[in-house]
Amino acid sequence: MHYTRNVTPLLVCSMSEPVAIALLPVPMLNPRPSTDTKKFAGFYKPLGKLISLHEDDVLRVRKYMERFATEALTSDGQMAFTLHGNQLMQCDPTVCGQPQEPLYADFYPQYWAGEGVLPAGPAERIDVTEKVLSMSPEDIAQISDGSPGANSLVDPEERGHYGPYTVSCEGALRAFFGVASLSAVTQAIIGEKKAGVTRRPPRAAPDLDAGGVWMVGVGVPRVSFACRADSIDDALAQTRQRFPGEPVTSACAVI
Repeated sequence: MHYTRNVTPLLVCSMSEPVAIALLPVPMLNPRPSTDTKKFAGFYKPLGKLISLHEDDVLRVRKYMERFATEALTSDGQMAFTLHGNQLMQCDPTVCGQPQEPLYADFYPQYWAGEGVLPAGPAERIDVTEKVLSMSPEDIAQISDGSPGANSLVDPEERGHYGPYTVSCEGALRAFFGVASLSAVTQAIIGEKKAGVTRRPPRAAPDLDAGGVWMVGVGVPRVSFACRADSIDDALAQTRQRFPGEPVTSACAVI
């Protein structure tokens, strides 16, 4: 199950537990469960996890799903929820099918300034899914941000740019293929992605006794993200991984 990352997460609070949950939309193909009774039974998981919401959050969840034309939200790509009354009910959006998960690279146009280069405008997010899936595992393993392999994914002249440029995509590639290192990408994994299979790297159990607790402000409207980290750099790295593309507005150690 893949989900849309490049949007602002929806933050809701559980009425039964002192936790806040950041939700992101899960792309779904039509027809969706609300209009197809054949998918209804497989979509809802009444014996799964339930999260009670305040009525204000219920309205926000409904509007958020309408905005992204979906009936499922997730916070981690592992467990999805749909709205059922005043609760988030666990569901299985894969019964409806999903469109191909897109892979985006960030294109940074530049211009020559003396012997160096300077930014020539804001970054542009470009879909490079087709190009990457046509590459060999060996070529993918050589990609790093700003490398010739990464820069070859984008044709700058198609974007009306004829000067220097750089492309950033290494982190997006690792998330797309579900690997910790691009050297782990195999032809079988590429075949899975072509078939629409979503892979996520295995999660290590957190060491709750290591490091201090950091509270990091993310995005606008502000979201507070708590994590354990040995330094502010580690806390920021965790935040960027959890909220890719969102600006970090503050960071402070609380323990």
